[in-house]
Amino acid sequence: MPSARESAETMPTQTPTVIPAPETGRVLTMQRGVRLRNPLGARTVAGVASGVVLLHMVGVLLFPDAAAVTCVGLGLSYGVGSYVAMRQGRRSLGTMRLRWLMVALGLWVGVLSYALTLYQVKFAQTSAGIAGLQDVTLLLRGVPFLIAVSLSKRERSPVFVRLDFAQAILAVCLAFIALLFAFPTPGGGYAPVSSLLAMDRLVAASILFALGSTVRLFASNDLEERRFFRLLCGFLWTNALLTAFVNFQVIRVWQVSAGSGWLALGDLPVLALAILACLPAPPRPAFQPKSNQGIFAETASSFLFPFWVFLMAASVVPNHLYLGMSCVVLTFLLYGLRSTIVQTRYLAVQEELREANDRSRDQAMLDALTGIPNRRSFDLTLNREWKRAKRSGQPLALLMIDIDHFKRLNDAFGHPMGDACLTTLAGLLQSGLGREVDFAARYGGEEFGVLLVDTDVEGARTVAEGLRRTIARHQFTYKDTSAPRVTVSVGIASVVPGSAAWGAVDQVSSLIEMADRALYRAKRRGRNRVEIHEADYEMIEE
Repeated sequence: MPSARESAETMPTQTPTVIPAPETGRVLTMQRGVRLRNPLGARTVAGVASGVVLLHMVGVLLFPDAAAVTCVGLGLSYGVGSYVAMRQGRRSLGTMRLRWLMVALGLWVGVLSYALTLYQVKFAQTSAGIAGLQDVTLLLRGVPFLIAVSLSKRERSPVFVRLDFAQAILAVCLAFIALLFAFPTPGGGYAPVSSLLAMDRLVAASILFALGSTVRLFASNDLEERRFFRLLCGFLWTNALLTAFVNFQVIRVWQVSAGSGWLALGDLPVLALAILACLPAPPRPAFQPKSNQGIFAETASSFLFPFWVFLMAASVVPNHLYLGMSCVVLTFLLYGLRSTIVQTRYLAVQEELREANDRSRDQAMLDALTGIPNRRSFDLTLNREWKRAKRSGQPLALLMIDIDHFKRLNDAFGHPMGDACLTTLAGLLQSGLGREVDFAARYGGEEFGVLLVDTDVEGARTVAEGLRRTIARHQFTYKDTSAPRVTVSVGIASVVPGSAAWGAVDQVSSLIEMADRALYRAKRRGRNRVEIHEADYEMIEE
């Protein structure tokens, strides 16, 4: 048996491998040992499309008045388009995959519609000139297109899928009512609308679908999205205009038969979509910034589907008042539920961002090692308290505290012991301050600063002596190792900012320099002691 190492070496690698196809020059992608399908070439699809159009035209020439020829030709065209869209969807990822699959579904519904029309022409005994099931499916063909336009990268939750599914069911019910059970009859039943009125509604719906796709096209910054909406927009607008031309000019004015060659124009939009979809896509940049217009259009596009359902419900109201109004209310409830979910998630994200910003701001103001405020926080607090003391005329005291012989401690016991001593000392400083307004921070290295608000030099010396004794009595340890006695030297300065009695000290830096000089004097005089700035000491003596 091969060894584990040999087996691992024979397994397919995770790195994608690009292999050129020998004859077509197209690229095949191998990843994780799975071979992706070879993409359809534009030439192949163009050849198939030409064959469909040629077959349709030959059928028209051989059977000039046969409506079945038109149904077969249009059905084949939509079948080619559905197959190409399905292949594009299987090769895409994420939201683009769903969009292409929705386009494939919409085109397949078109195939179903022409199959039902063929059945009606050949086998069903129905009255001519009234809407039938085939007109309902033609109207519902746009539902998947609307879903493709409304899909958003930000709304991938199954809840939104269920809401879209509920709206689709409502749209199907309304389409049946609007076309097949529209008008009441004297006998108490309901009669379908005329086929011409059904075509008018189909034209209006097609224009609405095309408008929605156009908005997404001009608002999108992503190249892949723009390519998709460019193709969809071209198909929907061409199909809408051709449908309007056939309905208002060819059928009503020229009054051609259902097997006329003019109806073969319906092959062109869907076959053009199939050919253009197979052309190579442009390379995507690594980063694509999102504009405000794109975000707005992507968010607002979710309104298109409910708006279309609302229009269908409104068209039912004149003849089915209670049913139509119920559908209108249900449409608003579904959209309101969707908007509420989006708003709730938006507020939740905003709250998470606010908490994250607060945490980041707090972390930026805290010392990473000791957990107490850092130098930046110290400077901001000192400036704020300085201004407040200047306005109130109250003294502001500063203690500069430095650990004695800290370098010897690090050299003898290692930096982990030094870090433990710094952390413990920071905790002793914070717990040793008697008031909430007092402030302790790590000034830098083994030096700490303590601000005492509304505290004169005598009060500052009392606090400093208490902190020094507490630190000197504490036993500093790290794991199972005990450090020798740790002591600190403290320098004190207390001033009333701007007061003439303190030499008109009017700069924050002056207070720091005064406390530093007192700290260095404590170091020179033997350490483990508290020293007051000379000017403060002279004032005490006076």
